[in-house]
Amino acid sequence: MSLDRLPIIDVSPFLDPALVNSDERAAAAAALHSACVEYGFFYLDIRAFVDPAETEELTRLARDFFALSEEEKDKISLKNQDSARGVNTI
Repeated sequence: MSLDRLPIIDVSPFLDPALVNSDERAAAAAALHSACVEYGFFYLDIRAFVDPAETEELTRLARDFFALSEEEKDKISLKNQDSARGVNTI
């Protein structure tokens, strides 16, 4: 086992209804199983389903956020949450 590179798994066979009983889906399942057993982690190749501009925008937004001052980031801290983010504190 080489840990210098995590496996990249193409999930498109699971998202195409025409491939329900296909060799492609079986191969993807085997690749997922192997990655979980050998590495515990893997990358999902979703390029066929996500516009590259979307990931570029998410990267830009993340950089913008982490460039904010601690004071600005603290304004949206979870300690100030109002339970509108799906967290039930009851």
